[in-house]
Amino acid sequence: MYFLTIPNYFGDDKREKVIVDEIAKFLVNTMDYGFGLSVVMAEKVYKIWHEKVMFNSTVESTSQKKNIKKDELIWPLVVLFEKDIQPIVVQDIVDFEITESMEIVIKHIADSEFLKLNNFQIIHKILNDFNEFKKNKNPRGISLEFIKNNWSKYSEIFNYLEHDNDIKKCVTMLFVYKVIENHYNIQKVLKGVIVMKIKKIFLKEEFNTCEDEFSYKSNLLFSDENSRGKTTYLRLLFYALGYTIPETFGIKFSNIECKVSIENFGNDYSIIRKPLSLEVVCNDNTIVYNLPNEHNIFLMELFKTNNLKLIKNILGLVYIDQEKGWTLLNRGIVIGRIRFSVEEFVSGLSQIQIDELLEKKDKYEFEIKKLNSLIEMNAVQEEISKNIDKIIVTSNEVDILRKRINFQKSKINKIKKDIKEANNVLSENNQFFSWIEKMNISVKNNNDIEIKVNRNTIINAEENIKFVEYQKNYLNYMLEQEIKLLNQYYVELDDYYKKSHNLFGYNINESDEIKINSAISKIQIDIVSVNNLLSEYKEKLQDTNKAIKNKLTGNIEFMQKIYDLVYKYCQILGIDDKINKKKEFIFTDNLKCYSGTILHKLVISFKIAMHKMLEEKIGCSLPFILDSPTGREIKK
Repeated sequence: MYFLTIPNYFGDDKREKVIVDEIAKFLVNTMDYGFGLSVVMAEKVYKIWHEKVMFNSTVESTSQKKNIKKDELIWPLVVLFEKDIQPIVVQDIVDFEITESMEIVIKHIADSEFLKLNNFQIIHKILNDFNEFKKNKNPRGISLEFIKNNWSKYSEIFNYLEHDNDIKKCVTMLFVYKVIENHYNIQKVLKGVIVMKIKKIFLKEEFNTCEDEFSYKSNLLFSDENSRGKTTYLRLLFYALGYTIPETFGIKFSNIECKVSIENFGNDYSIIRKPLSLEVVCNDNTIVYNLPNEHNIFLMELFKTNNLKLIKNILGLVYIDQEKGWTLLNRGIVIGRIRFSVEEFVSGLSQIQIDELLEKKDKYEFEIKKLNSLIEMNAVQEEISKNIDKIIVTSNEVDILRKRINFQKSKINKIKKDIKEANNVLSENNQFFSWIEKMNISVKNNNDIEIKVNRNTIINAEENIKFVEYQKNYLNYMLEQEIKLLNQYYVELDDYYKKSHNLFGYNINESDEIKINSAISKIQIDIVSVNNLLSEYKEKLQDTNKAIKNKLTGNIEFMQKIYDLVYKYCQILGIDDKINKKKEFIFTDNLKCYSGTILHKLVISFKIAMHKMLEEKIGCSLPFILDSPTGREIKK
């Protein structure tokens, strides 16, 4: 970002007040401060930004512009929000009165000693214990309840103090309180400023080019007539991000040069889409992701999460397609073959593990799909002549299956090798950091402050480890998929040998119609058995869906939070009287009672609520893209 500050020459310029007011508004919205306190804090922030960060930036000249890093703006906020902790905050959870003289001593210790204890191990232990403690508890007053029950775990860090036990107890409690409050404040500030911005898109097809910059707030793409390319434009945006997006009529996406610029989590990404890969430039580093296999790895990097369930469902929450999107409530097709599942998404949000149940669900749905296909095939057979008197032979089906099996084996071996390499890298990294930490090495910064060298203080150490972990997780996922495909080929080969070798064969001189009819007529279908199996799998699927719902709804507070958000937006759109008042409603599959405007408003309510939950989980504000909303019986 570039800033050019102009000095306040005459002292009566209103610019300073305008800036302070804007900072104060940000603090009110982000930190939940009252406006009076926010103004006081805003003046301090402004002073630091103006005198320190922007120092020597007042020359109105291109050569004097300063390249300001986002951290230089954010962390002054974080430091300033370290509250002036008063001993009185723990009065209600101690079994003695804090006298005025005790308060003076405790306050002196807090001001002089707390900074010395700001080390990773102590803070990490407190926050980990606190996160475990607050699970399934009412958030109101949770900090003090935790301190009251757990303060003694950390009392030994103040054993060196030459004071009585009551003062040590208060000091320990205040320290724990300060750690928790500072953590909340840092998260509020960081979440308040992280916004994913799609900054620019560049498209080129032969001699035609298009380059547009976007506002980070709102953008309207419109035309006076239909069929002018709005949908194509939006689909190309997601195509540029690596998604497998259906082409629009007459447009071949692979012939279009696509480049998109994105800012997220303080990083600038320049993304170039090629037919089979993404070329991503970030902080002068270039990484090429092969498509589609490594697409999720790219998304994990872009959104800074290794939560695959969220990654797989992000598109369904940031994009409403004009064809499928306005009737997609909580599960189904987003666009093309990309799907959204509320069960998988909620599992990713809540970290409730339902992987085995989801696998069963996928299996039963696939079996039902196959059985329905056999029923359709049986209906087609009845329309085809039964008098096919030629025994037909295939010459290459077995060879094709064998080649596929061999190729699949080589792919699996390659993935296993890559997983082994990733494990080796992680193991070597851990050994290296263990060795570093045992050496107890320290360095001094420019302020002569001593810093221990470990995995938390070595630049980019954690990011590199996470990237390898993301790769390993995705490789394990790909291994599962490739093994499933290999097993499918084995099943097909086995089925072939069980049938007559000449079932699907044909004479080379026969017409295509005879070939097809001959093949279909020779398939033996026991329609009674098929219908029985279909009923059995439908029952299993119903039981599995019920088990998934029961497991996800077990976290009552979390599910209520999601439902309350959905209900809030239904109220805003005036359809709150149309929805079920139970939190399990978010898993509904009864859409037949909704149509037209009601359904479209319900879809919007669901999408915005889930979108908000996703933003909260990954810690940044995400785009929300709607295709053709005004054509859906919805008022402007």
